[in-house]
Amino acid sequence: MLELESPNLHEIALDRVIAFGHSLSPTLELAPVIPLRHGHAINIDMSYFITVAARRGILTEKQRDEYHELSHRVGLSMDHDLFTEELVKKGTQAILKTRDNKQRFAIPSPYGTCQFINDISYSEMFECLKVHKELIKEKYR
Repeated sequence: MLELESPNLHEIALDRVIAFGHSLSPTLELAPVIPLRHGHAINIDMSYFITVAARRGILTEKQRDEYHELSHRVGLSMDHDLFTEELVKKGTQAILKTRDNKQRFAIPSPYGTCQFINDISYSEMFECLKVHKELIKEKYR
């Protein structure tokens, strides 16, 4: 982490690998009356974008399932009732303000490497959310 962030102490470069898990989680974390634990909100964000990456063919379904299985085994949340289309839109609008009006969604491509998504529409995000929720409900609840 030190190697990644030391050259960017003033956060001039906004494509940041450490942003993985920190796109929708700030909005999700504070959505419930009793806020979600930080790590659970981040993992929901990460799990969702793992699903997005698999839907786009950046990760395989096997890689997606490996991540989700690991999250499940260690007891991290991968979905929440308040993780809705409305929250995804609100969270995206909020994060655009801090990322120079670009999405800059960090996703693994594959594990150990990273790429940034700047072109995902709300309709694609909502479709991925539907797929993600069905997948988590079917396999991990």
